Amino acid sequence: MRNIESFSWQGQAALSLWAYSIYGTEGAVSGPGHAVRLRAGMSPISSVPADSGSIGSNPAAPALHDSIVAVQHSLGGSLEAALKRRGFSCLEISGLSSIQEDKQQRRLETVLMELFRDEGSQAAFRALHAQAAPQLATWVLHCMRGRPPVADPVEVAQDAWCAIVRYAYTFKGGSSHPFRAWARTIAANALRARVRWIRRMETCDHRTLCNYTDNSLGPRRRAQDAEESALLAHAMVVLLAHLGAALEGLAPRDRRILELLEIGNCSRDLVAREMGVGPSGVKMILFRARKRLALAVGESLGCKASVLSRPARSARAAG
Repeated sequence: MRNIESFSWQGQAALSLWAYSIYGTEGAVSGPGHAVRLRAGMSPISSVPADSGSIGSNPAAPALHDSIVAVQHSLGGSLEAALKRRGFSCLEISGLSSIQEDKQQRRLETVLMELFRDEGSQAAFRALHAQAAPQLATWVLHCMRGRPPVADPVEVAQDAWCAIVRYAYTFKGGSSHPFRAWARTIAANALRARVRWIRRMETCDHRTLCNYTDNSLGPRRRAQDAEESALLAHAMVVLLAHLGAALEGLAPRDRRILELLEIGNCSRDLVAREMGVGPSGVKMILFRARKRLALAVGESLGCKASVLSRPARSARAAG
C-alpha cells in the first residue's frame, strides 16, 4: 500500500486544473442559472506565480496554517477580498487551537468551493485544491487500508477532483453542507466505481476483447432474403386472385355472410338480424361457407384437399 508521500501533487493539480479548463471553458460547468467560464487563451497552470506557494510549484502542498504570510500570498488580494465579503478572513486562523484551526480550515474550504460554484473563480479553485487535496488523498488511503490493492489511490483521487469540477453546481454549501463531507462522498463513489470497473475488466477474457462479432447480414443472406420476399409477394398476389375467384363462385348467402363477418367485421347479432336467422344459424352458415371457400381455393390451385368428417357424423351417415 502506498503512503501519502507517494502521491504526486503536481500531477493531481495538473489533472484537476485540466478538468477545470475542459468543463469550465464556455460554460461547461453549468447549473441552474449560472455558467463557469475561463478567459480565452488562459492556461490553467501558467498564470500561477512560481513563488506563490500553490500546488503547481510546491510538491509538499503546504497547509494554510503553516504560514499565514504564505496563505495570504497564495490566495492573492482579489481572492482574499472575496473571502472577506463572505465573512471569512485568513487572519482568523492564527492563534487558534488545533480543533478550532481545523474548523476554520473546513470553513475556508467550503467558502472557496462556494466562490468557485457561484463565480467560477480560478484562483478559488487553485486555493481549494492546495488546501483540500492532501486531506482528501489521505482519506482515500484510509478507505483502502486493509483491502486488496485493486485500485490506484492516485487515480481515485483524480476521479474525485474531476467529479468535483464537473458537478460543482450541485454543491449546497453552508455550515450544514461543508465541502469536506461532500468531497469525501464523491471520493467514496469514485472508489466504488473504479473497483467495479476493474472487476468487470478482470472477468473479461483478453483473447475475446478484439474478437468483434458482426451480427449484420452478409451479402449472401441479404440476396436470399430479397429473393424470398419477392417470391412471397408474388405468391400472395396469386393466392388473392384465386381467393377472389372462389368467393365469386359461392352461393349468395355464403358470400354475404363472409363479407359481413370477415371483411365488414360485423357482430354476429347484427348478421343474424340482417339474414333472418338465429345466432346458431349464423355459426353454422359461417362454418360451411369457410369450408366451401377452402375447398374451392384448393381445387383452383390444384391441391387435393380432403376434409375429414367427424367420427360421430360418419357413423350416423353409415347407419
